[in-house]
Amino acid sequence: MVDDLVIMTATTGPDPAPDGYVVLVEDLGSRPVEVTGTVSFEDVPGGTYVVELTGVPANCTLVGSNPRTVTTVPPGDGFSTRFEVGCVPVEGALEVVTFTGGADPDPDGYTVIVGGTSSESIGLDDLVTFGPLTPSDVSVELTEVAANCTVSGENPRTVRVVGNDTVSTTFEVQCAPGALQVTMVTGGISLPDGFTLSVEGRPDQTIGANESISFSGLPPGDYIVEVSGLPDRCEVVNGSSLRSVTVGSGPGATTFEVRCWAWLVFDSDRAGNWDVFTMRDDGAGQLNLTADSESSDRQPVVSPDGNRIAFASTRSGREHIWVMNRDGTGAQQLTTVNRAKEPYWSPDGTRIVFAARITPDQWDIWVMDASGQNQVNLTDDAANDGRPEWSPDGTQLVFDSDGDVYVMDTDGGGRSLLTEGGGNPTWSPDGSRIAFTGATPDGLDVWVMDADGSNRTNLTSFAGAEDGEPAWSPDGTTIAFMSARDGNREIYLMNPDGTNLRRLTANENQDMWPSWVPIP
Repeated sequence: MVDDLVIMTATTGPDPAPDGYVVLVEDLGSRPVEVTGTVSFEDVPGGTYVVELTGVPANCTLVGSNPRTVTTVPPGDGFSTRFEVGCVPVEGALEVVTFTGGADPDPDGYTVIVGGTSSESIGLDDLVTFGPLTPSDVSVELTEVAANCTVSGENPRTVRVVGNDTVSTTFEVQCAPGALQVTMVTGGISLPDGFTLSVEGRPDQTIGANESISFSGLPPGDYIVEVSGLPDRCEVVNGSSLRSVTVGSGPGATTFEVRCWAWLVFDSDRAGNWDVFTMRDDGAGQLNLTADSESSDRQPVVSPDGNRIAFASTRSGREHIWVMNRDGTGAQQLTTVNRAKEPYWSPDGTRIVFAARITPDQWDIWVMDASGQNQVNLTDDAANDGRPEWSPDGTQLVFDSDGDVYVMDTDGGGRSLLTEGGGNPTWSPDGSRIAFTGATPDGLDVWVMDADGSNRTNLTSFAGAEDGEPAWSPDGTTIAFMSARDGNREIYLMNPDGTNLRRLTANENQDMWPSWVPIP
């Protein structure tokens, strides 16, 4: 007896076998069948047969036994079996890769968020895998990226997850320096050692007068930058000392240009009589300090602390040494001898040396306390001695005598000749050189020599001019002097080698006797 053997399949769920299944029947062979379909074996003799459904994918589960036995039931009405299959989605995996280049990346790395819910930490150059994942289009985002770093491509981005496979996406990150560079450019006389630099969010630092400081690892944004601690004589000349600086994807930068002024005093007859003036080392701010006096006020020199000015004045009828406050107030007469002139302060400010005349034909070097007490004649001889000045270390006095330059101890002893044919001597701040006025066949020039009188060098060499009365700046970088090269006596500056000549005063009257205001 023969009959048909019918095999039925019924599949539910996603991702079934795309090509269907294969039915194997023992002793009868195999035949394909759709995932939900029917296949028949005809004219099958009665008996018991083993039937197996093959090709079921891993994401699908078959209900009941497989293989299974099927037995004919006489009188041969045919026989069949049904395979029920349930499928679930095929899962995949997602691989996320990071690659970081550039400067100042975030050392803590990043965080990857997949599908808005799943997150994993990932390093700067790293790989993490998410899965199993249901096949779909998922959002992938790299977060916690430092503000000075940029992600190439879309972020977040969409990635398709495929079943039974691992897909990969790479985030390339490029980091800019993320730094702010602050530069100080300072010019002028006697520059400070440094200033205070404040950058928002960072500790204050000291920055040198001509220095650059970089602040690294700054997220992009606007930062308040301030330079402070400037002495009264220094100012920022290219904008505000407090400014906002933007740090973007690259480094930000700002430069503070600072000018530090030194001040000089000098005498001038521009107001109709000789007065004491002050001005900045660029010639600006010229101010008459003794304008209320109808007397002759000359040869000013400022005390080491910068608070007082000693000068020669005829306020009491004859020329005497006076002192006044830096602003011209509080004038007080110190000397009472016949005549006195050319004062100069000791380095500690406690004494004043000057030239005085007791007899009509003899000028001597005298010294007194800064209060005017204890006036002592140091050079009581027949020569005319003048223009005395203390050495920076306070151990010697330089002066001119009958047209030559001498040096002596502060008590008048140990006198020695430094150079013949010179006057108006003045020490350099370090005491190593002396500038003076020297005669030439063409006129008067400013000269320098070593402190022992050797190595005489002419600095001005302007034919037919009258150059003289040199004075060193407090830092030794500049010499002020008087010159009549442009028709009348004016104040000029030059470098200690005679270069970089510049004129400070310009009027039809006489400006003379420059002296620098000390910088404490």
